[in-house]
Amino acid sequence: MWKVVLLLLAVFVLGRFVVRYVRKSPLDPEVQGSEVVVQSQDDEVHLTRNGPVGGTYFVVDAKNENWTDQPADLRLQVLDKSSAADYLRSYPDFHLYRSESVARVAGSAMPLELVAADRETYGELRDLLGDHESRMSGGGERLCIRLSGQALSVASAKSLEDDTDRTSYVARLTADVPIVYVESADVDDCVQLLAAAKH
Repeated sequence: MWKVVLLLLAVFVLGRFVVRYVRKSPLDPEVQGSEVVVQSQDDEVHLTRNGPVGGTYFVVDAKNENWTDQPADLRLQVLDKSSAADYLRSYPDFHLYRSESVARVAGSAMPLELVAADRETYGELRDLLGDHESRMSGGGERLCIRLSGQALSVASAKSLEDDTDRTSYVARLTADVPIVYVESADVDDCVQLLAAAKH
């Protein structure tokens, strides 16, 4: 009997490892000099790396962008750490998914498009999305993400079907939305991450 329990435990642990580290972003990002090249649903998009970015953000909303026209894995609506910390001081239940105070400040959130640099980071982003959706329906602590990487901007785009230039179309899709090539991501309950960000 103990062998069966041990086997099931090994499958559970290894299964999480495989899902976390073997799954790969459909964007298939590739670094070519100063650019990151990705493939969205319809286009090959070249994104220029514009220097390091990072920070800790309170996640208001999260949406999967894989299999869309967007050259990103995930779109977040976020509050920066100082704004989120201020709201936490003003609204005692702000850190909970069922808090009405979050809906009142959602209009202050800014969008972020995220491109995972590798499989491990992609796993973190997918886990964030799954946890966010689960907690939206079941309640619990709000999520925050601490990330670091490179700011991206659209350099060029072409259709995967016929090589037609689609740069202006993709540039319009991403206008006014920062895109980040995420090289590391840490997702946790907001109370812990925002407290850590103060130090």
